[in-house]
Amino acid sequence: KMEAAKLPLVVMMDFLSDVKLESTILTPDICNLECWSLTTNEQLPKDRLKDVFGILVWHVIDFTDPKLIALLENCKIIVRVGMGFDSVNLKACGDQNIFVCNIPDYGVEEVADSALCLILNLMRRTLHVSNLLHHSKMHFDLATPKAKGATRLRGRKLGIIGLGKIGTAVAIRAKTFGFKIYFYDPFIADGIEKSIGIKRVDSLKDLMEKCNVISVNCHLNETSKYVIGRESLGYLKKVDRAKGEKGVYVVNTARGKCVDTEALVEALRDGRVEAIGLDVLENEPEIPECLRKAMDEEGLADRVIVTPHSAFYSDDGFVEMRTKAAMEVRR
Repeated sequence: KMEAAKLPLVVMMDFLSDVKLESTILTPDICNLECWSLTTNEQLPKDRLKDVFGILVWHVIDFTDPKLIALLENCKIIVRVGMGFDSVNLKACGDQNIFVCNIPDYGVEEVADSALCLILNLMRRTLHVSNLLHHSKMHFDLATPKAKGATRLRGRKLGIIGLGKIGTAVAIRAKTFGFKIYFYDPFIADGIEKSIGIKRVDSLKDLMEKCNVISVNCHLNETSKYVIGRESLGYLKKVDRAKGEKGVYVVNTARGKCVDTEALVEALRDGRVEAIGLDVLENEPEIPECLRKAMDEEGLADRVIVTPHSAFYSDDGFVEMRTKAAMEVRR
């Protein structure tokens, strides 16, 4: 066994405040393991980065700046404790011979379950009427009429943007509730729709015009940034909510920058969008002012659900994900 002083340094950069689980896999014979618990990139101790051999990073700290990557003079591996690579500059890491790994199967079930949970809560207004009883102390019988606007699920059309592992899991779950499933994903080979009994559309415009519910489940890249934005929301027709007409329900459990929050809230206000469920935001942890106002405004608040990037979480999945990330470093 190597002496501790000579072991390589591996750092858990963010999100966690302890690394007891990871320590059982990586110490004392593989590396020296430190937990920095950073909350912003500005807190990175740049003078110590040259000593780091391996990095475990969640979604708080990003390594997109090539100048930051250049400071990792002795780094050999960066493990994204999650699925997406959008917070790591793959080209800069490749140029510096740094291996970049992820956990490609993490949270598939949890995120799909959470997407359906948001859809069901918005369409059935479950959270809203429950909150009335919890917070306003409204009498049970008086709260019942507040469920007005709840929607039957069977026969409604659910449009999925991005039919990867999670998008597919959402489709399979939603079929159980009687949704008719459509998807838009130009990167998926023809035929997948036949294997699970759903329908493909050839353009985002077709999906937005056709569906009652939109679930964003794509990776974040140059083509998917603001996939829900002014252009795509412009495909939605305006409705008269006073006459009982409904807009489209929009749920995002993918990446915050897949949705232009300001444009989405505008569409919520004018009725093109009926309700929104967001687990991820553009610049976490900040909640955009336009969204904050909608969350507090009578007539809009009951049509908005925001969760704190927690769709991926379950007790079982959390242990599994941390274990797999540590094993990537070990091997």
